[in-house]
Amino acid sequence: MQILCPSFLQNCTKLVLLGVALWSPRNALATELSPRLTAEHIDPPLVVLSIVDDINRVDPNIAYLDQLQKSGEVPPPDPSKGKQSPAGNKSSSGAAAKWRSDFGKQSAEWRSGHAALASGWQKKHAATLTLWRKAHEAFLKEIPMHRANLGSIVGTVVVPDQALAQPISKAQFFWHAVPSAFSVPIKDQGDRGTCAAFAAIRTIEVLLAQNGRQLNLSEQYFYWASRPECRASPCGTKGSWAEAGFEFSIAQEALDIPAADMCPYIASPIIANDTQAPLSERCQSGGRVRVTAYERLESLDDAVAALQVGEAVVAALSLSDNFFSTKGFVAQAGAGQIDLRKDHAKGHAVTFVGYVELPKSIQSKEGRYCMLTANSWGIGWGQGGYACLSESWIKAHRLPVSFLAVKKIDV
Repeated sequence: MQILCPSFLQNCTKLVLLGVALWSPRNALATELSPRLTAEHIDPPLVVLSIVDDINRVDPNIAYLDQLQKSGEVPPPDPSKGKQSPAGNKSSSGAAAKWRSDFGKQSAEWRSGHAALASGWQKKHAATLTLWRKAHEAFLKEIPMHRANLGSIVGTVVVPDQALAQPISKAQFFWHAVPSAFSVPIKDQGDRGTCAAFAAIRTIEVLLAQNGRQLNLSEQYFYWASRPECRASPCGTKGSWAEAGFEFSIAQEALDIPAADMCPYIASPIIANDTQAPLSERCQSGGRVRVTAYERLESLDDAVAALQVGEAVVAALSLSDNFFSTKGFVAQAGAGQIDLRKDHAKGHAVTFVGYVELPKSIQSKEGRYCMLTANSWGIGWGQGGYACLSESWIKAHRLPVSFLAVKKIDV
């Protein structure tokens, strides 16, 4: 087809390309977003402080809350300067190295100051802490429901045992949280086995928040998208894995994941129709986001590396007694008897949003770090919907599927 350009236009080619973009079915004008390692205030948020206070109860002789507060001498990653060396190495800042060397000498001082420090932030956030405690009491009554909703989680690639057992070595800081991780509200999946959809949507919403966009996306849609065998006709089996939902989104010609108000989540199950198919036309016509790239991560070290560049991570785990009832710290030492890992099927999906270094006195049993984790059981679980899972607990309860991190989305 010959295209005739008006004489007053200097560059007809640009006009043609613009027209093609405007009419492209792939929505070529969509903005592509990647995770951003934005600088944030160094003070730990209330969620982290509350979790660390629970960690501190494991060994009351260590004023670990003070350690965390004083770790301000070790700055968060600076995206303009690339990766920083682990604190304590010769290339670390002088302040960080000095903090490390003075740890033993100052421990007595930190212990004496712990009570005042903890009291200070507890009083400041008393209303929120009271709300969390009441929600936790109510949540304990829902544990049987959540046990019953553990579903099948099967990935396309089985992670080798060597990667499952690999310890964390890439962590660089006393604590680290993905930027904007705590700005996305905790949700509640209710009486359905839709945890992987909630974990996956959280990673996308965190990425959006990092780029200054607050969107409440549809888990109802993503769960349906994650079950290829249950999209067209009903099926009764529970559970999914996030990777199938990411792949479905990538394959679409336009933005596909709608906002929650266009495709609201239904918390009550429908017998023999787990995806609640057929999905309404409204759910499939108002796409706001499309996943364009994600990554499989084999080891905890790979997950830590993703967290350090601003990516939230989806994880699949079997569960233990203390996971259900935790007040903030899930340790392998008190895991209880429930462990479905050998089943390689039933489990639960959560979102890793950071990590915290554990007190030295428990590192031999629990590992050096715990992973800050967002759940989808409402604010009654853990501390406001968050907890920290010890490295040893994760190794014992991880299902052999890859961790997943979203790399890019279109909006």
